[in-house]
Amino acid sequence: MKTCTLCSSPDRQKIEQALVNGASLRGIAATFETSPTTLRRHKKHISTSLAAASAAKELALGTDLLVDIQAVMQKARELLQAAEKTGDLRTALMGVREIARLLELRGRADGSLTEKDLGRPTQPMFVLPMGTTVNVTISQAAADSKSAGNSPIDIEAEVVAV
Repeated sequence: MKTCTLCSSPDRQKIEQALVNGASLRGIAATFETSPTTLRRHKKHISTSLAAASAAKELALGTDLLVDIQAVMQKARELLQAAEKTGDLRTALMGVREIARLLELRGRADGSLTEKDLGRPTQPMFVLPMGTTVNVTISQAAADSKSAGNSPIDIEAEVVAV
């Protein structure tokens, strides 16, 4: 099987951008000194690389979402504690409801909460292309004296399209 010359071309990114933008194959072929047939064959490779890039972007957005949910949850807990200290039971109850909503959102986002758990239909928040694998490393940094119990979480992710 012949190796795709465009996959190793220094102009690969420009060629793929032109293909994605809908430029004519003849025009692209003339600009980058290749043939329309080679471009047609290379289009199959673009789908794989675009799918991997899309999956990586979704994973990054999902990671950001989980971090944001955690920050809002921490604030809700602080407000709940303040309401409990002042004896404001109505506000405390609203805080409990908000924390429950955030827990559900986090469970749906990270996949730990399923339709079976909820007793109602759910939609996946992130959909990766078939054959995509995701390697995720999660570690918690050591807590310093100021943030005891609130250590930051480092998440590294690599998306690989097969």
